[in-house]
Amino acid sequence: MSYTPMLKKISGFAVLFASYHAAEYMMLYKNSATAFLVLMLVFFIVAWLVARGQGYKGLSAWGMTFTNSALLFLIVGLLVGIIINTIAYITCLYFNIEVLSYIPATGDFIKQSSLLIFGTFFSSLSEDVLTRGYLYRHFNSHKYPVLFVLFSSSVYVLNHIHRLNEPVYLFYLFLIGVQLAIPLVFTKNIWYTLGCHWAGNIVYHITNTVMHSNNGTAAISSMTVFTVFMALLIPINYGISKMVSGEKIKVFPVLA
Repeated sequence: MSYTPMLKKISGFAVLFASYHAAEYMMLYKNSATAFLVLMLVFFIVAWLVARGQGYKGLSAWGMTFTNSALLFLIVGLLVGIIINTIAYITCLYFNIEVLSYIPATGDFIKQSSLLIFGTFFSSLSEDVLTRGYLYRHFNSHKYPVLFVLFSSSVYVLNHIHRLNEPVYLFYLFLIGVQLAIPLVFTKNIWYTLGCHWAGNIVYHITNTVMHSNNGTAAISSMTVFTVFMALLIPINYGISKMVSGEKIKVFPVLA
């Protein structure tokens, strides 16, 4: 039995993983947005080269297919993600779980938000390619799609190598991974998943980086609230992605 195909799959993932985290390193530890964006561009070049080296046409191998429905999937995922994440944040404010302490002037708010929206698009897409698109191409089980969803979600958790010592956060990440992997199974492309992922990052960075808030007096944490809403997104994304794709796959039979 030859192990060459599996080694090629694993080595391809390792190359993408290293490329992705090189960009993350420049942002997290060097605070260099320019280097981050340059290395994100490098990531997609590497992703294209890996695809070609494995015998595929290019980035479409990882779910970046440019069909007539791609924009629809992206917009739907973006809207769903923005609505749910915004409601979660407003819930935290309403129940005094968080207290808004700072909002920049309108001009600064627009400038900072625009830069974050631009940057989080590429970070979201690259992570979706790494932890979902690549894995779907090589390790998806059409007969048992639930295995892919759970596997992809676990890899997504482990990809957050700087937060692996925080069990509560890891559970939160796992739920995010589940609700983002399901649309990929139905649509067979990355765009709905990207929209929802990008939306979550947009809301997070606007409410935590552009705006500032402090802990309120409520007994529960904002992490608890967002964890609940991420769990709610699992059946929501299941139903919506199933509807917009027209697929009849039963990812989780209990939800069908």
